[in-house]
Amino acid sequence: VDAWHVEQDPLVADLAPTREQPLPLPCAAIRAGLRLLLPDRAPRIVLEMPAGRLHWRTTLGADAVLTSDIDDGFVVRGATGRRLLARTLRQHARLALRWRRLNAPTARTLHNVSSPAAWERTIGVTSEEA
Repeated sequence: VDAWHVEQDPLVADLAPTREQPLPLPCAAIRAGLRLLLPDRAPRIVLEMPAGRLHWRTTLGADAVLTSDIDDGFVVRGATGRRLLARTLRQHARLALRWRRLNAPTARTLHNVSSPAAWERTIGVTSEEA
């Protein structure tokens, strides 16, 4: 944590918020797409927002986000966001490619736990008793 603060805290000092409201959705989506493709540059749109209002939609298109909680603030820059997005996309792709193999044991045994006979064994009541 201390190492992170040494690296990140100076970034907060040199940023001044330029907006307090999210960008309009079409503009934000275009800017976000360009930020993913273009190299990192100095932030032009610095959004300042309370932690309680942070959501992917409210921060979309911002070059940097300043947020504060009861303790202090922090910054997320474009390169960090791109790195996190790339990691998320890789994980989703891996899951999609492995889904059949991961799901196969469940699919094979599903009837053993969800059939009427399985429920009767689990609950201990037969349909004649009910």
